[in-house]
Amino acid sequence: MFLQGPSSPFFVKLAKSLTVCGAKVIRVTLCPGDRLYWSTRHGPAVAYRGRPEGWSEFILQVMRDRRVTDLVCLGDGRRAHAEAIAAARASTPQVRVHVVEQGYLRPDLLTLEPDGTGGRSRVPEEFRRLGEIDLPLPDAPPSFRSSFLEYAAFDTLYHLSNVLTSWMLYPHYRSHALAPPLR
Repeated sequence: MFLQGPSSPFFVKLAKSLTVCGAKVIRVTLCPGDRLYWSTRHGPAVAYRGRPEGWSEFILQVMRDRRVTDLVCLGDGRRAHAEAIAAARASTPQVRVHVVEQGYLRPDLLTLEPDGTGGRSRVPEEFRRLGEIDLPLPDAPPSFRSSFLEYAAFDTLYHLSNVLTSWMLYPHYRSHALAPPLR
């Protein structure tokens, strides 16, 4: 199950790869921008149009009804993501959490961590453990190149769709961002 992701087609590409491998994929959308970057060819989109206080119950019910095994989201600090992760751990502990982050290991990398990022990251623990083992270092992974213009266009489309249509399609949606997109 995918929640909010990068404002780009990345989650669609990931979903396509997963479905080719036999996985069933679902996307839960919280705003028009989420729906903009999803293709139902790879899995259904379930829209949450309710109030924030009903989110935890809704997402837990979706996880149970769809027998979700994995939850993928961009960052674990957004209220909706934090509540979904908490709901999964409390009531459906078999759900594995995968947090995508496009921040601290850039440039040209998107990281995927189990369970969370920042203080919830396993990376420091894994580095300490691996430091005690004499292993050859792997070759650097191939990097992903994208132009700033392309990324800015994806981000603009995401936010523009939210500003122009969320009042009608997702009336209770509020962005996680500190500043409104128009600013």
